[in-house]
Amino acid sequence: MKNLQDDNFLMELVKNGDKEAYNAIVIKHRVSAISFAYSFLFDLFAAEDIVQDVFVNLYVKRESYQPVYEFKTFLFRAIRNKCIDYFRRSKIRTAIDINSIAEISSRPTEEAFFQSEREKIIFELMSNLRNDYKTALYLYAVEGVSYGEIAQIMKKTMPQVKMLIFRARKKLKGQYLEVFGDEK
Repeated sequence: MKNLQDDNFLMELVKNGDKEAYNAIVIKHRVSAISFAYSFLFDLFAAEDIVQDVFVNLYVKRESYQPVYEFKTFLFRAIRNKCIDYFRRSKIRTAIDINSIAEISSRPTEEAFFQSEREKIIFELMSNLRNDYKTALYLYAVEGVSYGEIAQIMKKTMPQVKMLIFRARKKLKGQYLEVFGDEK
């Protein structure tokens, strides 16, 4: 019997109307999907709405799902497209809400305070990157997605993805050094 954790197997069950398999796939990917949408929008409510919409569309159009790529690649591409549509419709770029990104450590030490402040600044610097830089860097560094999968999600070639990540890191490092100087 196939492993029930296999997303494509779960999607085959969903195609046949299995609501428990649908719930399992939503639960498994919900948090990372919202995080990915949030990395575009910097608006938690809009990110949740987009992810919910993507999952609803997934269920409504479940019979047309084809497991050409990994399910996560399919899901992130759908979320990315919805985020782009959201920007086109709203023409508004939401400002970053630093407090909702980085949690302040419950440890009252000076080191924990400085670490949380540094994380806030890094997330703010990331928000200033171009969308394709943000997307590639987020998928690679935060989600651990491979270059090949990123290329599929972003509809780019693998060398283009590698260049995007290289340039995003270089730009982020330059901005970081402007803020923090040479300190480690």
